[in-house]
Amino acid sequence: MTEAIRIFLDSSDYSMLSDPNKQTPALADTLQELFDLRDSGRIRFYYTGTILSEMAPLDPAYAFAAEQRTDMLVRLCGTNALAWHSTILASELASAYEVEGPVFSAHSDTGNWYPLEVFRLLPNDQLDICKTIIDVLSGPGVSRAERRKAQKQLLKRGQPRPAVRAALGEDPENQSIDKLMAHFPMRPEDARTLMRFYTGHATADEATLAFRASLGDPRWMIQWFRQHHTELNEFVTLLRKPAATVVEAILSAFEKAKEIRDLDHTFGSGFADSIITNKKWIELQDSFLSNVAAQLAESALNIQPQPLSPAILELRCPGLTVAVRSLFSAWWTTTTKMPRAPQPNDFADAMHAIYAPYVHVFRADSFMAPHIQKHAARYGVRVVSKLQGIGEAIDAAIASKK
Repeated sequence: MTEAIRIFLDSSDYSMLSDPNKQTPALADTLQELFDLRDSGRIRFYYTGTILSEMAPLDPAYAFAAEQRTDMLVRLCGTNALAWHSTILASELASAYEVEGPVFSAHSDTGNWYPLEVFRLLPNDQLDICKTIIDVLSGPGVSRAERRKAQKQLLKRGQPRPAVRAALGEDPENQSIDKLMAHFPMRPEDARTLMRFYTGHATADEATLAFRASLGDPRWMIQWFRQHHTELNEFVTLLRKPAATVVEAILSAFEKAKEIRDLDHTFGSGFADSIITNKKWIELQDSFLSNVAAQLAESALNIQPQPLSPAILELRCPGLTVAVRSLFSAWWTTTTKMPRAPQPNDFADAMHAIYAPYVHVFRADSFMAPHIQKHAARYGVRVVSKLQGIGEAIDAAIASKK
């Protein structure tokens, strides 16, 4: 059977396709065509963790719209997900520097969108109930007689009585469950499994499977992101740190290009382009890519790397290459003659662009699309700037596979 065409849609596409106020006959036809192609097995849609977080409404007034677009994502993608961007980058860089990297698949049909490190957040050990009871009873304010009486009621032959274990595992008021759910994005039933592990009623494997099941549920994850997006718990911090590292590396390497582009403000629009020859432009862009890769490799792989040649990076780091070159190209071409200045969401678009080489059809906004297409074409990717053009791109991708 021919390999299914992999599709990446922008978060705005799910909003457009699910909003009844934006429906047109043409859009309805496009959606039906997408469903038909998906049902035939010829195409497969993929979501990412970044898409899930972007789709979470920050204002309760938009909760219903969020439910609609979440339903659309689930209808189209199911549990097909692309790996976390930092995992992809670490794997690419490990290949480029020929060191050991993460073992993973870029494509998952079980919702594995998250970084591998999330499971390190789970506790390694069960709660030692007996020791906890003794420690509490040995504290100040408890007499010897009270201690003996309590130990007799709670312990038998040095072990917690069954009723004690049962009471700890049930937590009828769900207070402990609520606390767990604030730290881990786990559905209530899965959080109870983790609590049962704490109290010796479930195994570590059962707790891990429960966590994995919650992470692989797009509806739950979007709801959790909405409720906890402002909190700096361990899970949220773990997700945000890699993106911050990428942004820092890009900004650091971009300073030289920015200094040159700032000459336009002194000597007039287009001056920078007049002094940068095609050769110098290529050298500048190559240096930018190599420096970003080296800085990220130091952080992700814990090595002291030397900058690699662009040829190696283009071969072994397709996601990084497309993201960095696209952002560099977009920012360099933003001059005083153009009305649009660089924007913060350009970074988000660049993070999305990491996935372009891992799909066949990639949706990007109208500003970034031509830049991503320019640098992703070598990997056989079709970049689409408008949702209305997705059908034509899919048809072309299917035809190329015959």
